[in-house]
Amino acid sequence: MVTYCNIVCVYVLEEVQRKMAPLRNFLTLRQKIEVINIAEQENLDVRNLGKRFNISKTQSAEIVKQKENIRRRSQSGDNLDIKSLKLKGDAAQIVKICLEWFARARSENTLISGPLIKAKERARPGGKL
Repeated sequence: MVTYCNIVCVYVLEEVQRKMAPLRNFLTLRQKIEVINIAEQENLDVRNLGKRFNISKTQSAEIVKQKENIRRRSQSGDNLDIKSLKLKGDAAQIVKICLEWFARARSENTLISGPLIKAKERARPGGKL
């Protein structure tokens, strides 16, 4: 079930990711399951998996290593199309502030849209969204 909070989180995370240097190709849970299935069916090593899915060798090795955990998450009903990001520093702070504002706005029955979020960011001192 998609909630307003999920939509805002995805929007904020995409904006943060767009501004960050592309160090990794973040995969959705569905894509990770596909990597695992291909690795098992075609018996590919992590280097060839990385080339096939445009990810690093380290990332493909980590996916194969965590395959039981990834399968468990997919069977537990987690959203298969959300990319999980582990944010640090300023990016994590931006998401935290945005979610707090979002919770306050929704409790006041304020309608929230992408342009409104961008306007709030621009109004913030130093905001560049």
